[in-house]
Amino acid sequence: EKNLKVENRMTGVDKYNSEYSNDNNHKNKIFLTPTEDNFDKGPVVKKENTSDTNTENRWEHKNHKNEGISKNHKHVKQNNSNPSPSKLSKTLPYIDAKEKFDQKRQELLAQIPDDIKSGFRKIGFQRQGHLFFPIIEVSPFDVEPGKLRNKWIQKFDTLKKNGTKESDSGPMPRLVFCYGSTWETRNTSFTFIKEKNITPYGKGVSKGYHTLPKQIEKKIKAGKPMGEVQKRLIKSIEQMKKDIERSPADRIKWMTNFKEDYESYQYLSYYSIGKNRQISS
Repeated sequence: EKNLKVENRMTGVDKYNSEYSNDNNHKNKIFLTPTEDNFDKGPVVKKENTSDTNTENRWEHKNHKNEGISKNHKHVKQNNSNPSPSKLSKTLPYIDAKEKFDQKRQELLAQIPDDIKSGFRKIGFQRQGHLFFPIIEVSPFDVEPGKLRNKWIQKFDTLKKNGTKESDSGPMPRLVFCYGSTWETRNTSFTFIKEKNITPYGKGVSKGYHTLPKQIEKKIKAGKPMGEVQKRLIKSIEQMKKDIERSPADRIKWMTNFKEDYESYQYLSYYSIGKNRQISS
């Protein structure tokens, strides 16, 4: 199997949080596959994703026995098996990396204005063609480490530099998850849109956006085939109706069941090089 390239990643969490690198390495990854129906039972299936534009900076999350460490770093201890998650969380590199990540995360969240932060995990609607689809606004930490999160942070950095002035592209765009998507199609599940293009949930309900259009209901009753857009709208409303009954903290959990970099055994192996620490089981 191919050895992973680790150029420009030796500084780990520090580089990731300060520089927001957009390198295109490590595109072949294995991810957990939760759904909106089984997210509370824990992930049970593993899928390989080779084209996910949202996860270009991810380390592989598989059992790195002897092939998971680059030949250029033979001094990193290679065990026949990786530590269990419970043991990994007790290692010094894990604790150190998690502390740094948590600190950076809290620092960023503290800088976000209330008018932006208050929108996180709120459900609304967005017009797509002649239909209105339910959406939910998310924070940069509701998406896995990689391109989307970095893009949100870069846009926010631009907003901060301009102070109270608007950026060249206007006010801070909102990162939203479009209901009707699944874990496997998450590379097209998230998008940036202008705040003015979001219809608040209450207003959308008053206009009937939370229910299927009559023409689609008629097709369902008649047993007629649906187009792809119509199928997605049906799925999106089903997901939204389940989520609206949950607290904001519990919404779209089937899309947020991912690992941060510091939870990856391989990432910690490289992170520990500069700390003169070994990860062992």
